[in-house]
Amino acid sequence: MRDAGLVTVMFIYSETEQYFHTRNPFASGGVYEDPATGAATAAFAGYLRNISWPHGGVIDIV
Repeated sequence: MRDAGLVTVMFIYSETEQYFHTRNPFASGGVYEDPATGAATAAFAGYLRNISWPHGGVIDIV
């Protein structure tokens, strides 16, 4: 991450089209395993909406 100039990244695993696992590590700040935070999760949900993700009206992000 440091070599690429990144402060944080978001890891996303889609279990189904409606159920996602997300993590937002902040390795440069010493946090290596951080569950999805509200701001990052809201941004991800907005991204799914913007790309017209086929969710059938329900998305769960854990």
